[in-house]
Amino acid sequence: MRERVLTIFKIVAGGILLAMAVNFVFEPSGMVTGGVSGIGIIVKNVTQKLPLVGRFASGVPVWLTCFILNFFLFIAGYFVMGKEFIRGSILGAGAFNIALYVIPVYPVQAQDDFLAAIFGGILNGLSIGLVMSSNASTGGSDLLGNIIYKIKPFIRPAYVLMITDALIIAMGGVVFGVNKALYAITAIFISAKVTDMILEGPKGGKLVYIISEKWEIIASDIMKNMERGVSNIKIKGMYTKNDKNMLVCVVFTRELPALKRKINQIDESAFVIICNVREVKGEGFIKKLQ
Repeated sequence: MRERVLTIFKIVAGGILLAMAVNFVFEPSGMVTGGVSGIGIIVKNVTQKLPLVGRFASGVPVWLTCFILNFFLFIAGYFVMGKEFIRGSILGAGAFNIALYVIPVYPVQAQDDFLAAIFGGILNGLSIGLVMSSNASTGGSDLLGNIIYKIKPFIRPAYVLMITDALIIAMGGVVFGVNKALYAITAIFISAKVTDMILEGPKGGKLVYIISEKWEIIASDIMKNMERGVSNIKIKGMYTKNDKNMLVCVVFTRELPALKRKINQIDESAFVIICNVREVKGEGFIKKLQ
């Protein structure tokens, strides 16, 4: 129960932090960092120049664009991915959209785009890290990537995310100027670094060594539910002189929190070593060798 409450808190906090990044930095500064919020910022700027009346006189609100786009993405995700996958993401997207609506748009650092990019990148990275560590999302490009990957397994979600965000950033550059786009890329870089620090610590880790008496159950669970390969190495404990089995597994950064949860659920006393890996090539990762 306590772990569930903590997970919900992290997802909601992540959604709120993302909304703060949009309303305090990215929208006032005209920085389009991709995702549905980036599309929302572009739509608002373009519709400001149209003869709209009422609540839309100053442009279509970012929260409304995000809500509409996420609504259709979640409908598609429900039918393609299933309700279990969508459940956690709905909470994150809901918290994000509600916070976008409630939090006022206020330029925290309107005079210095570089400081704005740093501050926005940190907020964005904290948000993504908290949500991803809870095995959820706030919708948007990552949800689209997972939907396409489910339909076309040879198209990796990371590629979809990279291409869609690149297109959105390019559109932002056309609307707000090249300088704003470059600052947006700076914010994305900072965001990625902060996200990595939250997901796997400052030193990182993608290569995982697991020593456990329940090694067969752990290996089976990883291969079946995470679709990751696992190798078994025979080792000998020099203190006990007993033969042991050590599992070796390589995972993406975003998969580490889920892997650690699985190991802990099966064997709390398992000995786990996590190492940083600079580059991974082979089936399931980068297939083409340079």
